[in-house]
Amino acid sequence: MTPDSDFLVISRLSCSLVEVEQPVFTVPGTRFAELYGMEGVSFGYHCSFGLDRRFEQDLEAAGMRVAARDAAGEVRLIELSGHPFFVGTLFQPERLALKGKNSPVVDAFIQSAVAFTR
Repeated sequence: MTPDSDFLVISRLSCSLVEVEQPVFTVPGTRFAELYGMEGVSFGYHCSFGLDRRFEQDLEAAGMRVAARDAAGEVRLIELSGHPFFVGTLFQPERLALKGKNSPVVDAFIQSAVAFTR
């Protein structure tokens, strides 16, 4: 809302990640790591914004958990501990469908939604 603010939680990336694919590394013990079962997974991006590192500790203190980072250590996925399904990504897991593949995180979201309606 105020792009000139000194306290942007989401800020412009130093380099744009538009139409690129890069690896994301899971953080052990997270739901995301359970879904993918490996350390590095490549995902497509179409974004120019990311989490300002100054707010990472604040989000974790509020119950969010970093679940994946990129090769430079930047946050690429957060989860909300104890929530049936709360995941925020800075990549697009659904883009695996463009390669004819299911995305485990999208499948988990659908399963969680179905379980919630029962």
